[in-house]
Amino acid sequence: TYDGNLKAPVTLYMEKWSQKKVTSAMAMKGAPEVAVERTYKSKTVQEGAPAEVQLVLNVKDERGPFLVKEPLPSNADVEGASLDKLLDDKVIEGYELDGDSIIFYLAPDKQGALSLSYRLDTERRGTSIQPGTMISTVADPDAYVAGKPTTFEVE
Repeated sequence: TYDGNLKAPVTLYMEKWSQKKVTSAMAMKGAPEVAVERTYKSKTVQEGAPAEVQLVLNVKDERGPFLVKEPLPSNADVEGASLDKLLDDKVIEGYELDGDSIIFYLAPDKQGALSLSYRLDTERRGTSIQPGTMISTVADPDAYVAGKPTTFEVE
């Protein structure tokens, strides 16, 4: 029988989270000059209802094409038809689903604002902190810029 005396090395870091911590963005050295903002059409969505997500990229870099890794919230899944529409409308060059993220392939023909929208199917109630969108060039995927995390709420 187990007596509760398991010896294992543990390192515990405690950090107070604040609104400032959650809303920070970062850029790695050599990252493309692209700013990204994620917004939701509605702050709160009912369980089972679709949620509209919009990504706005402000491209200031000519080193494309770009990889845009968009993490999904833990309480929703992406609606495939909305991704296919982006492809059909030639907003994106391609996409793939990679576990809990969507990877968009973009080759903008000019600098400036680029907007793309997709839908989520809400699966369960709760609040999810969706990590920031990460953007890199295809040539150097390790040098990325990350957008701000957002909170996604399903009632």
